[in-house]
Amino acid sequence: MKKILSVVLAVLVVISLASCTKSSGDDTLQSAGVEHTFRNTDWGDSKWAVIKSEKGLPRRFSGDYLLYKGRINEMNCSIIYRFDEEKLCSAEYYISKVYTGTRKAENYISAYNQIAQKLYDKYGDAVEDDIIELDGYSEAFDDSTNLLYDGIAYRAKWETDTTDIMLGMIGENLDITILLTYTQKGYESNSDTTDF
Repeated sequence: MKKILSVVLAVLVVISLASCTKSSGDDTLQSAGVEHTFRNTDWGDSKWAVIKSEKGLPRRFSGDYLLYKGRINEMNCSIIYRFDEEKLCSAEYYISKVYTGTRKAENYISAYNQIAQKLYDKYGDAVEDDIIELDGYSEAFDDSTNLLYDGIAYRAKWETDTTDIMLGMIGENLDITILLTYTQKGYESNSDTTDF
């Protein structure tokens, strides 16, 4: 019986994806036509509605999360949808391990600034835009070296009527991560996405 249900479920997913006409290509910061809260989704959407809005099946389907691979600003990223009580409440682009080499930090700073500019163009002035000094900060280092060695973090925030948007970048043990998070206003997370 379980096998039959699994096959039926898989067939339904394939049929719904095949009938889906929405696109989730690169650079969804620039939306055309209908405004959604994140990509082609809206707060409160079910997991099935999110799956139908994306190309292909999720890489991971875990309890309160869906994980996709995608692109933003011509960079590979993970796209993570978070659900609370089966309703979409938060989503994020997670960019890590894109750049290597001696100019890694400079490339990440440039990528962060490009994404921030697109957010400024779309949402206007940020309510916060900071470079935060952390425990590893040294005045002897420039921003890129401080970023690599856990000395600074970047953070900018925007708000719409329905969404809090946060762009952040931090370095840890020579690895740098950019995170762009869209959260339904009023939602507070009790967990993280480290399982992905």
